[in-house]
Amino acid sequence: MLYRKITFSTILGADIDVFVLRLSQKPVKNRLKIVFETFLTRHNGIWFNLYNLINIVNSTIHWKGPIFVNCSSNSHTNPRFKLFVFDMDSTLIDAEVIDELADAAGAAGEVSKITALAMNGEMDYTESFRKRVTFLKGLSYEKAMATVEKIQIMPGAPELIEFIHSIGGKTAMVTCGFRIAADRVQHDLNIDYAFSNELVVSDGILTGEATGPLRTTNSKEKVFEKLVVDLGIKFEECVVVGDGANDICLFKKAGYSIAFNAKPLVQKHANVAVLEKDLRCVIPILDNLL
Repeated sequence: MLYRKITFSTILGADIDVFVLRLSQKPVKNRLKIVFETFLTRHNGIWFNLYNLINIVNSTIHWKGPIFVNCSSNSHTNPRFKLFVFDMDSTLIDAEVIDELADAAGAAGEVSKITALAMNGEMDYTESFRKRVTFLKGLSYEKAMATVEKIQIMPGAPELIEFIHSIGGKTAMVTCGFRIAADRVQHDLNIDYAFSNELVVSDGILTGEATGPLRTTNSKEKVFEKLVVDLGIKFEECVVVGDGANDICLFKKAGYSIAFNAKPLVQKHANVAVLEKDLRCVIPILDNLL
């Protein structure tokens, strides 16, 4: 398991769940990181001092990683949310695929500027997508594959996806990025459903064109709508996590939305914003919703 849940039963009859997550093997600067910003939380009209509780947990099990605290007795056997939808670029992975490919093609500066405008909602997405893809013309497919294989999964993504599956949820990745990267991300993270675009290749060379269902403004919304219908669920039973302006259309449809490491424009349309680039910070938010 990538996380442990320790339940404390208080003398007042309330249970407090403490989620302890295993970190990567990389050194961690902060020996104890409390994700909730407040030390106090309320459960059934009773106030608990979580600061003391966390110190007890830390001293008892000698844990030096993040501790997520939730004071909720809700059952996860029939979760309120059934589908969890993610963007890929800068959300499930720590990069923008098209920017990385453009760098490999020698057009990093031009493409990154357009990407920034599109993600901030300052440029029509359909036009920005078409323009950026044209800069990839001439790049070999072999070099493109080598480039995307270097892209790192976002910290905390494996733990978050495992948590969702552990509570019976389904996961989907809806990205305007490319299958050349999306296939690996879906496999590595065990994503249930994945939707992306395809780069056109001729004789082993990218033509500067793309095909697929996610190339236009609000195309994510259409894919999302079809998936919800196919699964026989309701929009209010969905959570969306994303960072770009093209995710706002999903935020408006979903029952709950999380802006992850997003620009201010995107944060305004979300129910909550997570500013730290660690998807483990989403786990207590989700657990508190269930």
